[in-house]
Amino acid sequence: MSSQRRKQVYLLLMLLLLFPVSLLNRPPSAAGNQGWLYRLREKHNLGSVTLGEVDPTSHTINLVLVGMRGVAANVLWAEAQRLQDRHQWSELKRAIKSITLLQPHFLKVWDFQGWNLAYNVPNEWDNVEDRYYWVKEGLKFLIEGYQKNPHRPELPWRIGKTYSHKLGQTDEAREFRRMFKEDQTFNREGEDNFLVGKRWFETAVRIGEPLLALADSPKESDRERAMGMSPLIFFSSSGMAQINYAIMLIADGVFGDTVPLAWSEGLRNWLEFGERRFRAPDVGEIRLEHDPADAARLQQLTELVKTQRAPSGGITVERVAFGAGETVPAESLQDARNEILLLQSRQYWIERYGGIVNYPYWRLRCQLESWRDDDGRPVALEAHRYTYLGNGAHEEGDFPRARKLYDQAMQYWKRILEEERFATALDDPQLMTDVLSLIRHYRGILIHTGELGEKDPLPEDFPLLAAWNHYQEEQNRRQEAEARRREMPGQGLRRGGGGGTGTGGGDTSPRQQRPPSEE
Repeated sequence: MSSQRRKQVYLLLMLLLLFPVSLLNRPPSAAGNQGWLYRLREKHNLGSVTLGEVDPTSHTINLVLVGMRGVAANVLWAEAQRLQDRHQWSELKRAIKSITLLQPHFLKVWDFQGWNLAYNVPNEWDNVEDRYYWVKEGLKFLIEGYQKNPHRPELPWRIGKTYSHKLGQTDEAREFRRMFKEDQTFNREGEDNFLVGKRWFETAVRIGEPLLALADSPKESDRERAMGMSPLIFFSSSGMAQINYAIMLIADGVFGDTVPLAWSEGLRNWLEFGERRFRAPDVGEIRLEHDPADAARLQQLTELVKTQRAPSGGITVERVAFGAGETVPAESLQDARNEILLLQSRQYWIERYGGIVNYPYWRLRCQLESWRDDDGRPVALEAHRYTYLGNGAHEEGDFPRARKLYDQAMQYWKRILEEERFATALDDPQLMTDVLSLIRHYRGILIHTGELGEKDPLPEDFPLLAAWNHYQEEQNRRQEAEARRREMPGQGLRRGGGGGTGTGGGDTSPRQQRPPSEE
């Protein structure tokens, strides 16, 4: 057979095979018939149909380009960057739209360009209304991406992050939040941006939890790949959105029952997050919320190892009593040591993971802000309210009124700081900013009225004297540490370099602590 005849036969066979292939790939018809390959793709969630909303224009473009789709996408990415550099905003939107037609299910297109429109482009504008417009464009773009890819958690999480952070925690947050609440087109219900962001975070969690279950791996890195980010950050976001909502209510001068209720809801959300289980190296699953049983068990085992002496003929301990009838079951000292190491490792990872999201701090802060006294009065809310009103009077130059309001505020702050469970609030820079600002203003009023000299210390009966002294001691400690650091150049680098074994040097394993010696 000649070469030309062979090519003709191949072409004929290809044409003949198109018919059975089209039958196998036939989509469902009105009669309910569909091809075997189509059913298989649908069953295993393969193909564009199961990924999300399908754009016919996108499919047509991809068919026309055949194998050149990647090249065309690269050209458009470069073109989009060029248009952005030239501030050609309308053309930029068209270029980005073209990229999404070529790569509708490539999440990074939506994620990056949504972030680009919401964060980078607004910075090129001076007018705050123009900046807000481009933040909205970024959010609309991300929402469109989610509609086309509803089975992945990354985009709803990014939408929630943009609502919470860009509209609520940047330099223009006050204006953005006001504009968003008044925007009848984009926010018909007039909701707070943090609560809208929280809903999107919850949507991401609802989508992400099944994916996390599928990634049933002992390695947290595998689970991060399944979620697109650290599970700690991912699952903490909705609780943090609620907490930030409560914080901003106070910043906006809202002091009704909404505030303690918002903090109570934040505490509930945060404790739910604390009960969630995460994987940690060598110790299995842990929760950020401390288990009192673990602490009690560690104390019992430590006492056992401290008090026992291994007899020459063996090391088995039959039974040891603790307290009122509590006992430790018979076990060897070696088993006790091993369990101590396991419990210490668990404690290490709980503290390390908790430090990533600042879990203990936010739990305490929510408890403090939602605390009510015996009369049912929200103490922290009253402290914030009188401080806010006092600051307003101080700015207006009405010092007598400011002093009266500050006196009332200080009584509430004193009650909070004297509460034993809130003792660490003195080390809270965010909370203490309000307290220290109040003290400085009050001190300035005393100097203005001649009751205090410029260099005089605060009176001994000053309600917040302990807080002020604590702040001064911390300042002195920092200055001394800074002076020592300057006297020993290079010491910090040698101690905390990238190759060290400290927690900042890249070592991810807990220290192997020795149990108490038998001696």
